[in-house]
Formats: sequence, C-alpha cells, structure tokens
Amino acid sequence: MKILVTVFLIVTLNILLTPIWGKKPKCFFTTGYEVYVVNNLPASSPPLLLNCASKDDKLGNHTLHVNQDFHFHFCESVFADTTFSCEFRWESKEKLFDVFNAARRKLCGKDNFCYWAAKSDGIYFSNDCKTKALELTYKWEINQAFF
Repeated sequence: MKILVTVFLIVTLNILLTPIWGKKPKCFFTTGYEVYVVNNLPASSPPLLLNCASKDDKLGNHTLHVNQDFHFHFCESVFADTTFSCEFRWESKEKLFDVFNAARRKLCGKDNFCYWAAKSDGIYFSNDCKTKALELTYKWEINQAFF
C-alpha cells in the first residue's frame, strides 16, 4: 500500500508541476523533452496546418507559415509511456504520426531534443537542428477526402 501511495504522489506532483508550453519545465523524477515542428515548405506555399495531442493534453490547432515553428516542452510520465501525436496537413497532403513516444525517446539524443521539419517531399527529423542533417522520415500521403 505504501508503494501505491508513493507512486500516486510522484505522479500527482509531476502532473501539477509540469507546464506543457512556455517556460521549460523542471522535471521531478522524470526527464524533460522539447519537440519542435517547423514549416520548411517552399516560400510561396500555403501554410502548414498542425494539430498535436497526447492522451492527456490537447495542444490545439496551429497554422504555420513558411519558416514559423510550433514547439512544446514536457516531462515524461513516470511510467515512461508518454506519446505525443501530430497531424500535419499541407495542400492536399497529410501525415499523422507520433512525434514522441517511448521508441523515439532514444532518437531525441542526449539533449532530449526532437526536431521535425515539413518540406515539400515529406517530414524530416533531427535531434539537433543546428549541426545534424535532417533525415526524411515520412513521405506525405494524399488526403483522398480533399478531392
């Protein structure tokens, strides 16, 4: 019973002390991560539409014009099962995937930084946008409902 109470207190403190955006959180008992999504589409492109959420947090709809970004910080769950998914939409193209999950955690590097860039041929990933080349991770899918 003591273990359950302790786990409950740790989880509750982590939730109460974890802002989802704005100032980078100080994580207690878990690790903090940063996720960035940037619109690297061609200059005259329509905006990138983005909607991100976890099972606990809906981050809302975002309209990113060329070179704009959306980013958020979070503390991973004490159970290491945090997942954030984002739906990317651009013109008649779309892609829905996990921008962070338990498997991707290791890919975010030693600085716990996950960087996603939307380009005309797909979605690219890097764990260090300053020094590492972006890698094509997902190709766009055609939104059949668009037609």
